[in-house]
Amino acid sequence: MWTFPPASWPPQLADLARLPSDLTWGRVWEQTRLQRGLFELFQRPDAQAAERIAKALRDGARSLASLPFDLARAQHAAAVLAGAWPRSLLESTRFEQQLDAIERLALGPLARSV
Repeated sequence: MWTFPPASWPPQLADLARLPSDLTWGRVWEQTRLQRGLFELFQRPDAQAAERIAKALRDGARSLASLPFDLARAQHAAAVLAGAWPRSLLESTRFEQQLDAIERLALGPLARSV
């Protein structure tokens, strides 16, 4: 397998290579925020706590389940920007429609809707 030292990469290519990991890191922080909010709801329950706990659990599960699909979108965008995939609106639309169909099939009611 070939290895390239990071210092020889152009800055734009290094940014593209880092794009999926930056997205993942942001989503991990979002999960942390959602879990802390859920923990606070359990600490101080009120009259509408059950509804807010259910919403927090649904949002957390939806966010976690959709992470692989967001990573696929980020990798596709990085590949287009790097020139590995054609820069075409039709190709991007087809990719998004196929990924959306796969996400709806895999996640069912947890899938995001427009």
